[in-house]
Amino acid sequence: MGTGLSRRRVVAMLGGVVAGQGGALPAVAKKRSDNHISDNQISDKQAIEILIEESEAEKHPVERTLIKPFWFTQPVGERPSPTWPQDNISFDYAHLNGEPNSTSAFEFTASTLAQLLELNSFARDSQLPKVLFGLRGCMLAGNQDRADFAASHRLTATRPNHIDPKCVIGVWDTSAKTIAVFKASTVPCADLMEKQIEGSLACNMMPTGLHHYRVGPHRAPRQPGAFRQQTPLWVMRSKKRLQFASNDPDSLWDDLNGELPADNIHAAMLSSRTKPPFFSSAGCQVVSGAYDGNHNPTGAWADFRKAAGLHHPIKFTSGSVSDQDGQPFDYVLLTGKDAQLLAGGKGQAVRALRFGSSGPPVSRLQEKLAGELGAAVDKSGIFDRNTLGAVIRWQVSKKIAPTGIIAAETARLLELNWT
Repeated sequence: MGTGLSRRRVVAMLGGVVAGQGGALPAVAKKRSDNHISDNQISDKQAIEILIEESEAEKHPVERTLIKPFWFTQPVGERPSPTWPQDNISFDYAHLNGEPNSTSAFEFTASTLAQLLELNSFARDSQLPKVLFGLRGCMLAGNQDRADFAASHRLTATRPNHIDPKCVIGVWDTSAKTIAVFKASTVPCADLMEKQIEGSLACNMMPTGLHHYRVGPHRAPRQPGAFRQQTPLWVMRSKKRLQFASNDPDSLWDDLNGELPADNIHAAMLSSRTKPPFFSSAGCQVVSGAYDGNHNPTGAWADFRKAAGLHHPIKFTSGSVSDQDGQPFDYVLLTGKDAQLLAGGKGQAVRALRFGSSGPPVSRLQEKLAGELGAAVDKSGIFDRNTLGAVIRWQVSKKIAPTGIIAAETARLLELNWT
């Protein structure tokens, strides 16, 4: 995570109104150390340093002495358990609650991914040969940490737990019509969720959608050649519990006043550990792996970057800047259940409009929202940050789970024609 936390507007889940300007959360006090931490023998002390670095913002420092012990350092029987909410109150799954869950493996192909883009009205940049994608709550069927380019991979749908990497992030080669898949996490880790609750270090969960990234350093010089988020949006925060539930009055949406949340794509850094934490994320999308002593990517992270077409080893031009910095990528984030349902022939069940959707269906949505809210709504035909905010406000006003997603039921309420 990355930007300073300035004053922000938030939407409380059950409050039904936009709250007043909130105070900033303080961030990391200590200047970044240039000392490298490799992926071997990461101590608890080193893990704490990585977690503090990963937290949002460095503009409003706090003293290290004010940061309480991290979640993973507390005795197992005494630390609170992070939970993933039931589907009916989950931001990611509430609109799919009527569809059955399954633990059976399914075949995931490039064609399935292309159909998911179409069903969500995602218009990828056709000039980019590689597309990045994430499936929240999904694993390779054998639980391996990577699978090279192939026409198909067997995956299983699951749910995240904020402790283990229970997601996949992959690369779609649109010309070869193949995909490569890597063990990952698309949700924040329990340690930084707890710091958000304490008010010392900030943390969020990025919503699903079509996002835009460019190659660049993350937490330079620690992680060169990562992928930096380019599009501002609303994110979710949990203020009192280690979960993100749509019916929890202490969960909220935060629009960051238009600032980037900097939910970058980078290495998990802690995946070689034999005890928690296994990844470091305050909202970033992280792939299993780290860096060696020469600042070269290792593990699945190295293979992910290579699959995306990036140089290995990294070719530096100056400091932590690489010769491929600035290269653009689209990143599609959905869920394992979305993919599973489509693979099982239930395409219409996963049809939705969400952040990053575009085209005539979004224009019609924006017209309906303007009428419902009695306020101007941008009719750009792009489901951007402003449209996401309008959807959230409309859902709260109707006492609907404020997921920020328009699917079958909400489309009917808005009298939207999917065809």
